[in-house]
Amino acid sequence: MEITAQKEGIINRDITTGSTGSPINLAPGELCVSHEIEMKNKMRKSSEKQKISAMVLKVAEGYIDLGETTEERENYLRSACSAWNIACLPPLNREPAIKQYIEQYQKINKSNEADCRALEEDLRLLIKQKDKLYPDVNVQIVGSRIENINGRDHVTVASAKIN
Repeated sequence: MEITAQKEGIINRDITTGSTGSPINLAPGELCVSHEIEMKNKMRKSSEKQKISAMVLKVAEGYIDLGETTEERENYLRSACSAWNIACLPPLNREPAIKQYIEQYQKINKSNEADCRALEEDLRLLIKQKDKLYPDVNVQIVGSRIENINGRDHVTVASAKIN
């Protein structure tokens, strides 16, 4: 894994997936020999591109920080990633996905209608922000987490390209 961006005390990293789609978990500076050439080519081609984790942080700017604890910030990060994934769906599939997300949220958290309406509004704002900032990025977020290391939050996002 490589530290890719730093913003307001939050460091973000991406976990890339190999050709099999499984995560490649490498220590900093470690490179799997079978992926070395592929990674060098990708790095050359995408040196100008932002990492997905940096994009998610940009889309969710201020939203994740609403959480007071690492656990709460992780919950906001997961919501932002869900909004990102919904934004990557075809337009006709978005409304049913939002509805399903809210229903699952209400069921799991036993939330009242006001909380669900607020979450839906947040999702819609995040989706709009993703569409505005990164309309052509069609990458599915498959995992995310925040780790507090030495007093700083490290955001890790795992993603997979959608064909």
